[in-house]
Amino acid sequence: EDREALKATFQECFDREWKTSQPTLFMTTEAVIIGHVALSRRQQNSSQTTRNYVLTQLPAQIHRSLLSPLESVAQCIFLNWPVLLVGPTSSGKTTIIQTLAAATGHDLTSVAMTSSTDVSELIGCFEQIDVYEKSTKLWG
Repeated sequence: EDREALKATFQECFDREWKTSQPTLFMTTEAVIIGHVALSRRQQNSSQTTRNYVLTQLPAQIHRSLLSPLESVAQCIFLNWPVLLVGPTSSGKTTIIQTLAAATGHDLTSVAMTSSTDVSELIGCFEQIDVYEKSTKLWG
């Protein structure tokens, strides 16, 4: 109902129909363009030359339904915003990140997490010590 009202308001204001389309994935030697977002590609070995190309077929691991979330994640990366991907198993969270890393030429380290993962497992922790006690043992 709200969506239909928004479409009607859009048509009234801009005198054209609201159209939604899937983002396209386009890659050049300098950038990966997903919808309206362009991310720079890290330059590989300069002796390697590749030409610009449009992906007419998505890589096997990327389903067309993941293009919209892929564009959203790319936009967050472009703006240097943190990204939190949440969803059921096999919904494409890891695939989105792996695809962006591979397409832009960045290394990716993956950490498997579960609902029982503790923050100290991610950032580590410090052992609290009594400096005074340690110094008295050293210097008497």
